[in-house]
Amino acid sequence: MTSLHIPFHYYSLLWTINGLLIVFGQPVVTHFGARFALPKVVMLGVTMFAASFFCLIYAQTYAGFVVAMLVLTIGEMLGNPLIPVWVDTLASADQKGRLQGDLNMAISLGRAFGPLIGGLLVDFFSYGLLFSLAGGSILVMLLGVLIVWRRQNLHPSTHK
Repeated sequence: MTSLHIPFHYYSLLWTINGLLIVFGQPVVTHFGARFALPKVVMLGVTMFAASFFCLIYAQTYAGFVVAMLVLTIGEMLGNPLIPVWVDTLASADQKGRLQGDLNMAISLGRAFGPLIGGLLVDFFSYGLLFSLAGGSILVMLLGVLIVWRRQNLHPSTHK
């Protein structure tokens, strides 16, 4: 943002927008999400979350960064709270605890190594590559979950 001559304090304002949208928007998003099937809400939320990274590639003005933050926040509000619920519905009774643990481990690994890997990508390549890899990897993981979900819906006897 600063290389685009956008003042640094505007970056902090983006996180204020994020927080306010979560506080005031979560009840609306929760109401909206309750009207649709769980997998569809998660897919929409995760897809929006991934799309926000692609928005960042093309952001050249502060308005572009605000749009990316709005897309990210709405996607986060739709998808993130429901991912553990969806994992629970996908798992058999004897797998639920392990799969929830695996989910939490994956989230923690992302938080632990994401900034390091992201910093290295930016230092040696570009923000564009970082955002492309972030958005793309989220979509690939979503595709993997969709394949598992689809298989379990086609073969319900394997899901107990």
